Amino acid sequence: MRREKPITVAGLPERRWRTLIILAAAAVIVTTLLSACAPSVGPAAAGPVGAQPAPSTVTTSQLEERYGLRVSVLAVTAAGGMVDLRLKVIDAAKAGPLLGKQAPALQVTDTGAVLKAPADGLPQSLTPVDGRMLLVLFPNSGNAVKPGAKVAVTFGDSIRLEPLVVE
Repeated sequence: MRREKPITVAGLPERRWRTLIILAAAAVIVTTLLSACAPSVGPAAAGPVGAQPAPSTVTTSQLEERYGLRVSVLAVTAAGGMVDLRLKVIDAAKAGPLLGKQAPALQVTDTGAVLKAPADGLPQSLTPVDGRMLLVLFPNSGNAVKPGAKVAVTFGDSIRLEPLVVE
């Protein structure tokens, strides 16, 4: 019985070159996965091209003068389960563009947590009418807002009200 010589590639036996091919493929896969998971360094880390600028911060008096809205109530209610925001419409013409189609959001200044009103939870339209009180209830998930906390009311990506103390 004659013994056949194993197939060689570049002078290596078959078993070794197959192992090398598998190791090379594994190295390519690991490198690809690591580069996909690694954080970006350099100018791209600053944010995507065309990123929105930070919203401009306004005071409560500026909110009333420029945007026709006054914050009447900002309080934790429902045994801590909800945050109640009430806005009085002073000038509907000014308030309309600010309210748009999106309810305001709350940002807790200490933690950065953001509370959003559920879209189907708004009992009324946010269409401003002079003298009308707009009520927005936010679920207080994980007790993110406590009485005495500072919270900023945000209107879309453009306007941020200075932080207010929650009752």
